[in-house]
Amino acid sequence: MTYPIHVLLLDTGKEWGGGTNSMLEWLRRRSPDKFHVTCVFYRNYARGGDALTIEAAVRAAGANFLLLPQRKQPLWAKLAKELLRGVLHFTPKLRAAAIQRIESIWRIRPAAQALTGLLKECKPDILYMNNSPVSNYEGYLAAREIGMPVVQHCRTLPKLDGKIVRLVNETASRVLAVSDSVVDALHQQGVIQDKINLLYNGIDLSQPLPTPVDISKKLGIPCGQTVIVCIAALLPRKGVADVIRGLSLLDFPAHLIILGDGPQRGELEALSVTLGLSARVHFLGFVPEPLPWIAASDLLVLASESEGLGRVLLEAMFVQKPVVASNVSGVRDVVVHKKTGLLFSYGQVDMLAESLTVLLGNPRLLQEYGQAGKQRVRRKFNIENYANGVSAVLSEVAAAHKP
Repeated sequence: MTYPIHVLLLDTGKEWGGGTNSMLEWLRRRSPDKFHVTCVFYRNYARGGDALTIEAAVRAAGANFLLLPQRKQPLWAKLAKELLRGVLHFTPKLRAAAIQRIESIWRIRPAAQALTGLLKECKPDILYMNNSPVSNYEGYLAAREIGMPVVQHCRTLPKLDGKIVRLVNETASRVLAVSDSVVDALHQQGVIQDKINLLYNGIDLSQPLPTPVDISKKLGIPCGQTVIVCIAALLPRKGVADVIRGLSLLDFPAHLIILGDGPQRGELEALSVTLGLSARVHFLGFVPEPLPWIAASDLLVLASESEGLGRVLLEAMFVQKPVVASNVSGVRDVVVHKKTGLLFSYGQVDMLAESLTVLLGNPRLLQEYGQAGKQRVRRKFNIENYANGVSAVLSEVAAAHKP
């Protein structure tokens, strides 16, 4: 293998999330002598809480940063999609195909042309794409145009149509999947199994354990009160409303700390008021360093509809906190029911509340599950294994495509 390998990393995301953090972990841990990386973003988005921009984070990790701004959606495209949603409401597949066609005309194909020009100019050895095949459509088109090898990192549970599956199978050399559930979903939807590599997300196990936040001083929560923490983007699919409703069903006082922000925040704040919980539900917005807050809590709850691999679960287990979580893909790959936490059926608020009651009412279980969780994360979810795995795949693909 001839080093350095020039990697062009494409991230089409709109906001800072778990996939962003995992991508940055690889950048920081790669060998600069082996991997020269240019990161291409559509937006210079910022991390909530401390306003760190992705450009600053990428440059701090020793990589180049390029911004490829996207054109604003034209009015005709917006009106056409709204019309199609109304006219074709009774045929979901046809509606989706028609909307995708409009999206392709005004956004995807122009973006693919811009990326093709960039690939020709930069001449990387590999196009490495972050997030999901669906969000990287134009990257596949550009890579196919010039015969560029592609490595796709799939960090979310994918929902792929036949067209994108064909593009992946024709163009991608490897697809990295962050959990067993993502592997299964990719294969079931038609991605060639030999292209898929399981590579778990990880957490830095060498970092010191955090000092718990003094929540009595920060939030005025009386000492000795039960504290639950929920870390999630405030979106309907994250199930935060269910967590608040579950809190209302407990027959003992408990406080809920919510770390995260999003469009549903106003609705969730109103719900806590309606349920008489405004004094016990604390919205803190996005917090860059969540570990001290997890360490100050009794347990973490995650009620998502689905996850690629819930990074916050790893963080809770690292600081020896048990988890109550929905029994869905990307969660059950991490949490072992009745060993590191309790799983409940997604959307079943009664089961969520019952699980909280069982764990919070049993200090021995809290301790046992927390200890088992820490052992599991140390055994299976080490960030070094993740970073080395990414580097190994990129090296193998580059070697296979060297002239």
